[in-house]
Amino acid sequence: MRFRVYTPSISACNVLIDCLLRNNEIRLGRCVYGSLFRSGVILDKPSWSLFVQMLCKEGKFNGIVRLIDVGIYSSTSYSLVIDHYGKVGNFAAALDRVDEMFDRNLNPDFSIYASILDAACKFRNDEVVTRIKSVMIDKGFLPEEPLSECDLIIQKFCDLGKVNAGMMFFNPKIILHDATYECLLKALCKEGCLQYAIRMYRVILEKHIVLKDSCYYAFANLLCCDEDPIEGFELLKDIIGRGFRPDTTELSKFISLQCKRRRWKEADELLKIILEKKILPDGLSCSSLIKHYCSTRRTSDAILLYRKLEETKGVLDTTTYDAFLNGLLNDNRVEEAVKVFGQMKKLNLVTTASFSIMIRGLCRLKEMRKAMSMHDEMLQMGLQPDRRAYKRLITGFK
Repeated sequence: MRFRVYTPSISACNVLIDCLLRNNEIRLGRCVYGSLFRSGVILDKPSWSLFVQMLCKEGKFNGIVRLIDVGIYSSTSYSLVIDHYGKVGNFAAALDRVDEMFDRNLNPDFSIYASILDAACKFRNDEVVTRIKSVMIDKGFLPEEPLSECDLIIQKFCDLGKVNAGMMFFNPKIILHDATYECLLKALCKEGCLQYAIRMYRVILEKHIVLKDSCYYAFANLLCCDEDPIEGFELLKDIIGRGFRPDTTELSKFISLQCKRRRWKEADELLKIILEKKILPDGLSCSSLIKHYCSTRRTSDAILLYRKLEETKGVLDTTTYDAFLNGLLNDNRVEEAVKVFGQMKKLNLVTTASFSIMIRGLCRLKEMRKAMSMHDEMLQMGLQPDRRAYKRLITGFK
């Protein structure tokens, strides 16, 4: 049987590689390039540009620099390297590469200067800020100062993800288009600039600006990432109250963090709001809250949350189930405890400790038949405790 080997066109390979990069399939992209190199295929400019983008996604900026230094370069290569130098605060290297672009007849565009300006604003390097602003004005990228019309400039910086540069042109006293405030808030959320985002949102509230739903969602998700939500907590409640629900995973993490730090009031308040909106946090958050409710004799709240979790087929961890059983029996809720124990059996989560809690609780409440039935079932399942614990357990039948 004869096989024929065909090499696809370089344009077809570029389409494939571009698709792989957009889906973050870096390993497969490297395999394609490996095949092209082994086959002796000569890469064109788009191929090298995609290769450089792949190196960037891998964080291999030294590889991009080596390609530039051996004469394989493009505006994309320089843009990525200059952006990297800016992010690490190496402005001398970034500006040297800009000069090098002119030597190689490549004209730096708005995005390259925006990268340097954004980084200089972030690092508060006034000298570089002044220099780059002057160059951008000379090249017509920025209008002459004073800037009376900032909307287009701010939006352009934000669209490039250069929110620090955008904020430099923001002045609360100047009235901007509603779209500009929205653009700034979304960019601040994307970059994780929590305090600036909160300030921007307060300005938006003061000006009675109505945002797109996606902007509220982005801001709510950012607030959920706040580890010390003194200011953002009330804003988060307000946004959820308006009907904009954050990502459930982020919201669950936020509630879990409040529980971990024993901010039970905040966790409780937020839970009530989200339950009204038919949102339920994950099992870990519910476990922390149910244990807290049981330890503070708020059994009704624990039951309510448990039933909500059951409706979504959610599951608690074993220690929480045991704490829940204890809380129910301490509050004389025998039937509810039996139901929960039955659910634990279905989930194969019963343990020696679970049986012991049920038997002790039922004996204390004089439910001797049920206690004996539990005892017999425990023995049948081979979950009898050690001798000393077993002797203490059966004293309840006396």
